Amino acid sequence: MQQTLEELRQKPLPTQPTLEEVRQRYELAEYTPAPNCTRCKGKGEIWQEAGEIFEAGYVPCMCIFTHPDDLEMVSEAFNEVIGKLRRELDTERT
Repeated sequence: MQQTLEELRQKPLPTQPTLEEVRQRYELAEYTPAPNCTRCKGKGEIWQEAGEIFEAGYVPCMCIFTHPDDLEMVSEAFNEVIGKLRRELDTERT
């Protein structure tokens, strides 16, 4: 019996997954998870808690879509955008 993507995302990928294993879940993945990734620690995905518009489950990490040489730069840019959006949301809520 084949599991749906939603069912798969309730369970983590194996530790140090191969590109084939990652692509079973995230078909557009280009790279194996980066062992030095500060977000997923080489797992290729991150647990997302349920929020206002998100259901809880595993979501792909940027490292499976980003060339390893560019990962640090992309991660820093991503952190800046997230920080800016959080500040804007906090301002709107007050």
